[in-house]
Amino acid sequence: MPADEKNVDSTTHPDLFMEKHRPQLHFSSPTNWLNDPNGLVWHNGVFHLFYQYNPTGNTWGNMHWGHAVSRNLFDWDVRPIALYAQPWGVGFMFSGCAVVDQDNSAGLAQPGDTPLVAIYTNCTTEGIQAQSIAYSADQGETWTQYEGNPVLANPGIRDFRDPKVFWHAPSVSWVMTLAVHDHVEFYTSKNLRDWRQSFRFARPGGSEAGGVWECPDLFALRAPNGETKWILVVSVSPENSSRDESIQYFVGDFDGVRFEPQHLRNLWLDHGADNYAAVSWEGIPAGDGRRIIIGWMNSWRYAKEVPTYPWSGHMTLPRELALVNGQDGYELATVPAREIEQLRVRTIDIPMAPAGSSKHEKLLGAVLPELLDIELQFAWKKGQARAFSVSFENQAGEKAIISVDIDANLLIVDRTSVGQRVPNPKLAGRFSAPLHSLGELLDLRIVKDRASVEVFADQGRSVISANLFFDSPFDRVVVFGEGEVDAGGRASILRSIWHDRQPG
Repeated sequence: MPADEKNVDSTTHPDLFMEKHRPQLHFSSPTNWLNDPNGLVWHNGVFHLFYQYNPTGNTWGNMHWGHAVSRNLFDWDVRPIALYAQPWGVGFMFSGCAVVDQDNSAGLAQPGDTPLVAIYTNCTTEGIQAQSIAYSADQGETWTQYEGNPVLANPGIRDFRDPKVFWHAPSVSWVMTLAVHDHVEFYTSKNLRDWRQSFRFARPGGSEAGGVWECPDLFALRAPNGETKWILVVSVSPENSSRDESIQYFVGDFDGVRFEPQHLRNLWLDHGADNYAAVSWEGIPAGDGRRIIIGWMNSWRYAKEVPTYPWSGHMTLPRELALVNGQDGYELATVPAREIEQLRVRTIDIPMAPAGSSKHEKLLGAVLPELLDIELQFAWKKGQARAFSVSFENQAGEKAIISVDIDANLLIVDRTSVGQRVPNPKLAGRFSAPLHSLGELLDLRIVKDRASVEVFADQGRSVISANLFFDSPFDRVVVFGEGEVDAGGRASILRSIWHDRQPG
């Protein structure tokens, strides 16, 4: 496929997006390798999604920036490559961000123009990482490299990457968070070209999970009591960790220079294995008021061995973030971006009844379990129920089981029987997320794509994301309760973002 292909869809390329495990709700590149989301910015009504991309192969390497745009976060148009690798120049285009330079502070645009500026890590063929910038005056369609690159040279550190930049109005400065081995460094600038280090943040003793920190993101959210709090998100490399979780976050205060967390207790954005390098969109209008985040739905433990072709890698659902009251401070809750409702083709009401009753069996038996948004509420009387579950099953005996252990206060996703023909045993797994103290009621939301589930429980306080590289397609949905458990809600059948796109 030509690298500059525009508006790729299934009508132009009928063989693409039809593959066995190809996601139908999540963004993936038409062909070739994809990993970290980059340059997330909203501008003039358009969400821009850039991403780490290898235009010449289905494995990591030869990093460019791919580019896609959307007005609703789900229907994506693939645009030309944005940033090209320069092996004999600054090097390869690693992860970074993009901002709208509203006042042309960098002096890169013509008078009257408002450029997009990408701030990214360039990595030379020798592996030296530094920070560079590029700019676009045509809504991100074409990009020009700044002649003075790099704007932040490497100080002699191996891991020195993944800048995320935003405008901090109170200090009248651009602020950059940068991943530096096992900590985050903060830099400030007035013009996006000259940067000064201002602060260093690290857990005492280094990263809790024992890995390299990557893809930091710092942003503000309104707390339940109305105060403004700041959230620092970091992805922790899973290579030296026994944990499944890899996206850690801290809630605290930021004054333009220093970030002070409310505590250093371990807080995880997602308790599944398949969410990494999550960062949020900049520039969403204040009238919208949302902070929306997206991650790479994969794991470095097996990303190079997933059974997909001619593409490799896709993104999570876009998710809305909110602060909620937690165990000993504020915590994050995440739910699918509300735009997913535009994908609903038909919604089936599921009346409250004993879990697994004939009513449920009849209603769900008519649903093809491929593209679904299931919202259920479970109710029980204390001491009269132990567990309940929703499972996706097929004739080959594979089961993806989403369950709740009431006694242990755990949400569980079990994919150990799925994809047994895949050679890497790490693709099997059983993942659990703590729930708040269960009373006698729990909401459970499951977004089921062709080969994945994203599970949101307790109003988004507990989240698990898991790919499902099945041997045979799932053909039924089963609800089950151990003890006296009632369940009810609705199941929405969703359209494909590639094959059933709406006009306009």
